[in-house]
Amino acid sequence: MSDFRFLFTPTVLFFLFPLFSFQSGLPQNTYEYRGVWYADNTKVTVRTKTGWMKYSFISDKLLLTLKIGNDDKASGSIGAARFENASIRRNKGNPSITGISHIIRCEALGKLFENDPLPRKTVELWLKPITKNGTLTAEIRLRDGWEPFPMGECIFLKQLNEK
Repeated sequence: MSDFRFLFTPTVLFFLFPLFSFQSGLPQNTYEYRGVWYADNTKVTVRTKTGWMKYSFISDKLLLTLKIGNDDKASGSIGAARFENASIRRNKGNPSITGISHIIRCEALGKLFENDPLPRKTVELWLKPITKNGTLTAEIRLRDGWEPFPMGECIFLKQLNEK
């Protein structure tokens, strides 16, 4: 019986170690992300399915705003579409490897711009770690089933005097 425990313990530790080490280095909260951010003149592309493995694309330049409160909920706008109480979750991977630290899921957004062909969509903002110069880069992803289509990338600047 003791031989079994001797073999079992190292085997379990061998498989559990990568699981715990994978999570190390992740930020524990969104403190540094809190505040009001804006990204001006961001090119966003909307994709619509036109047939089997066929898509059409339409783009426009938009203003994005993002407010992350002390309750770690996000609100803001992507072009003409507004979102409120969006959940912020930590990315599962290590940001130094994946490049993404947090994900904000904006459910049931309306049209982003006048010629937007999709009346309702789910968009995610994939936040990258904040840079030393205080900018926040985010990937804008259209969530269509399992496919997170990259709609664009924006560079947010923090508003210094919040109102």
